[in-house]
Amino acid sequence: MRYRKTAAASAALAGVLTLGGVVACGGGDDPASPWRQEQQESPQRQEQQEKTRTQTLRVGDSAEFRFTSAVSNEVADFKLTVQGVQYVKRLSEYTTDSEQGTYVVVDVTLANVGATNGHFHDPFHWTGPDGQVLSTGVFHPEKESISTSYLPGEYVRGAIVFDVPVRGGTLTMPGPDSGSDVSDTTVVIELPDQ
Repeated sequence: MRYRKTAAASAALAGVLTLGGVVACGGGDDPASPWRQEQQESPQRQEQQEKTRTQTLRVGDSAEFRFTSAVSNEVADFKLTVQGVQYVKRLSEYTTDSEQGTYVVVDVTLANVGATNGHFHDPFHWTGPDGQVLSTGVFHPEKESISTSYLPGEYVRGAIVFDVPVRGGTLTMPGPDSGSDVSDTTVVIELPDQ
């Protein structure tokens, strides 16, 4: 399903987050504070950390990233939340059984949390416990696709689906540390083997 936040709700949330950020930052003049030490790190170290930024997620976790669409060249800030993972032999009563062995269905919410329009196309690939890589996902006939255009505040509850030979492994959205230029962050979703 596609949802859009109202402007009033977004403004209220922004006010609360700003106030919380001001209260939480603290450490102003204390040279021993972690905030002050972070500010004193070399620009080269900060640049390296930004280039190799990876967020690993499990069910219930979220990651925020900046995504550049290869379709439209739009740049937008997104938040991906993993809602659940299930393994099924068949996606619906109208589909055939998995050719590889089982479908992994990762239920997610993807939201445009920035101030600009954005287009997201699913760049995930599956890596099995033995290192096997599958780069093409499967369309789920009963779930919303997360590959679509998003206005600021819009989100989609959908699924990332792969036909896989075994349970477990990871789904990965490549970031700059893997040579990809579509995302500023590598997002890795750890899949349970049960």
